[in-house]
Amino acid sequence: MLTKFALLVLKGYKRWISPLLPPSCRFTPTCSEYAMQAIERFGLWRGSWLALKRLLRCHPFSPGGYDPVPEEWGSKKAARVWLPLLLLSLLPLMAFARDWTVASMVELLTPPKNVEQAAKEWTEIQGQLPLVQEKRDEGFARLKLREGVVLVVLKREEEALQSLDEVVNAYEQQTRKEREGIANLRTFKEIALAAAYYKAKLLEKRDGKNHRNTVKALERVESLLHFASSGAVSYGTPVQDAPLWVWDEKEKEVRRHESAYEVISNELDSIYRAGLNYQLFDALVNLCGRNPAYSYGLAVILLALLLRILMHPLNRKAMKSMWKMQALQPLIQDLQERYRDDPQRLNAEIWKLYREHGVNPLGGCLPLLLQLPVLFWVYYGVLHYRFQFAKASFLWIKNLAQPDYPLFAIYLATFFASTFFMSTPTQDPVQRQQQILMNVMFVVLFAVFFHSFPAAFILYWLSFQVFYIGESLLMKRVYYREALPVREVTVTGEEKPKRSQRRTKTK
Repeated sequence: MLTKFALLVLKGYKRWISPLLPPSCRFTPTCSEYAMQAIERFGLWRGSWLALKRLLRCHPFSPGGYDPVPEEWGSKKAARVWLPLLLLSLLPLMAFARDWTVASMVELLTPPKNVEQAAKEWTEIQGQLPLVQEKRDEGFARLKLREGVVLVVLKREEEALQSLDEVVNAYEQQTRKEREGIANLRTFKEIALAAAYYKAKLLEKRDGKNHRNTVKALERVESLLHFASSGAVSYGTPVQDAPLWVWDEKEKEVRRHESAYEVISNELDSIYRAGLNYQLFDALVNLCGRNPAYSYGLAVILLALLLRILMHPLNRKAMKSMWKMQALQPLIQDLQERYRDDPQRLNAEIWKLYREHGVNPLGGCLPLLLQLPVLFWVYYGVLHYRFQFAKASFLWIKNLAQPDYPLFAIYLATFFASTFFMSTPTQDPVQRQQQILMNVMFVVLFAVFFHSFPAAFILYWLSFQVFYIGESLLMKRVYYREALPVREVTVTGEEKPKRSQRRTKTK
């Protein structure tokens, strides 16, 4: 009965109390897991004795690592004698639990003093790695992080980068495995963040601060914060921040930053600031007053209006070409009926019809092709400016860097309406049904692939769509007022007998 009660207490401690305390264990499995395994294997007294012995070994000067519960048991009498004494001795040590974690991270990130010491330590690490049974647990991550630091001293940077990558990969795999118990991986998360940031600094030293490899490494540190919170990658302020342990090369010491997101956001924002899309967003925000309550949203709408105006000449030409094509459809159908047995003559007559009315069949495609690179450019501009958008709100949107589903629903509604408005009218009920089905499919695809986009980008897309609909209505009204009548297709004398012959044959 007491054994079951002790196991229940340990499980409750691991699930609810341990996540609230500063992480301190230096071994794998952790001390609480070790205690549960020992009690289950040897009973309450013997298991508690082994657990307390493990706790005494878990101090700042211990190397830590893989330390499983032994398979055999020694003296039972010794456990009864030493157990009360060990309980009393552990009480003052609990006050220094935070210092254990500090000492552990400092020890992991402090490089060896010379090459000889680094070579000796690397040999010891290679001897400990095969003893780790689980290749994605915290003990494995500690060894790999230390291995990466040691390999840098040995001038083996590529191997060091690979070791640091293995730390991050191990954390992501463990997070996916224990999705419900992410809070228990807080120590693991600090190790993974330290490894990812250490890698970013190595790449910055080798390739430069603005190099693509450095930027991608810093972005992975940011993605780890979101991955730790939700098990997926997103943008904006993370739900759960974490400390960041950093080796300061100038001061030759390990520093602890309380907010990893603050450090990473400041570094990435300073790099993104050199981009033209970032500078354009910043200039528009300044033009709108730089008020967090409305300026950022107005800047996005203003950008959509400016781009719509710049693309107006091409869009005007494309719309006229599309409307002329719609007006010519009855004549084209008549030609198709007349020359259905002569494809070469049919193509010649259709192109003649296009030349007479000044229609280019591909004229409507060019603006659509030009909109794609502009759309990508704006999207990456929003991503690069996301740390500024995270501080801003607009209407009911509290954070322009996070997805906003009501705004996205409004965009889908306007997109669905615009597809009906801009589609070519047809009298064929089958084609009309196909058009409706295609429009619905597009809306569903957009909902699946773009629902997690930042609200700032969806606001731009919505504004661009609204301006496009207004522009189309105005141009359509002007076009049909100025449109010239379309000539009818004349039938030559040679063609009349052919048509009458076909009618007699069908009779």
